[in-house]
Amino acid sequence: MERLRKEREAEIIQIAANDRALKEARNKFKQIELGQQQPQQQQSTMDNQNNGHIESIDSKQL
Repeated sequence: MERLRKEREAEIIQIAANDRALKEARNKFKQIELGQQQPQQQQSTMDNQNNGHIESIDSKQL
């Protein structure tokens, strides 16, 4: 009976550790995704600003 209780406790501890590891991995993945999206958004903003600048130069030359 005691052996079964210890086995169950060990299983519960392992499940809890796996759950924590999974949550940490998901959080890291989200951070990585957010980190990669920010530069893309900034680059898109820079592209839009550059296009506007180029267009204004072209219109002045005409």
